[in-house]
Amino acid sequence: PVVFDMAENYPAIMQDLWDTGRQRRFDFLVRNPRFVAAVEDYCIHRVDHTLVVVEESAAWLVARGVPGERIDVVSNTPPASRASADPGRPPRTGDDPVEVVYLGNLDVVRGVLELVRAVRTLRDQRVRVRATVIGGGRELDLFRHRARELGLTEADVVFTGHLDHAAALDLVARADIGVVPTRRTAHSETTVPNKLFDYMAAGLAVVTSDTVPCARIASETDTGEVFRAGDAADLAAAIRRLVEDPARRRAMGERGREAIRARYNWEQDSAVLTRVIGRATRQRRTSTASAVA
Repeated sequence: PVVFDMAENYPAIMQDLWDTGRQRRFDFLVRNPRFVAAVEDYCIHRVDHTLVVVEESAAWLVARGVPGERIDVVSNTPPASRASADPGRPPRTGDDPVEVVYLGNLDVVRGVLELVRAVRTLRDQRVRVRATVIGGGRELDLFRHRARELGLTEADVVFTGHLDHAAALDLVARADIGVVPTRRTAHSETTVPNKLFDYMAAGLAVVTSDTVPCARIASETDTGEVFRAGDAADLAAAIRRLVEDPARRRAMGERGREAIRARYNWEQDSAVLTRVIGRATRQRRTSTASAVA
């Protein structure tokens, strides 16, 4: 049997690249949205089963004619033990800035420019925050340049570049607020980023854009604030609300950890994965035996 692990809406990622005008010469060959979409469309109607990371992605496939019984959600969740360990967050004094963190690839559509502008707005409002942007990508230099243009220093925003997984999670655990600033596109409406669950597992309050999957999870678990995607002023306002209410911020962080322990963990998702593989194998054996008979 062939099981398709659809981690993301890959054709939509390629379209995002085209829409922002940031493609490079080689991308016209290997990241052409039409070609990628044609390959995916061929596959989804022929494989035995498809795994998606979020319910909205399953609904998108059903709308394209894939039977619902051939789709299961296996999300990109962390082990429950990560939410059980002490996050090791250093104590804050009244003079310390609230630490905001972004973890992930650095592309324009992921909303990092909006985060940089929000930090500038908060500094102008005399709201003490410091943002740490963890990750690499083709737009890292663009974001650093934009931060300098806005007069931001390393006291306001730090770009770490790519870090190994353990080092990245250690920085996340030291923060207070985790940001998912992704713009609304066909891709972001049909996937859920690892960073959302990483923040929740570390006990961070979340600030997410109103992309449907992230906003739904943050609202259902009451773990954070939702702002209008692409709106830096609204992002700044959401961060400010959490900065000015530390008790609510900590409560949201604890609810996030509980949600990881109870529902959004790899123990539950790996059990679904095991069932899917077993079921697909049994169905293939049955159909092969019937054909031979």
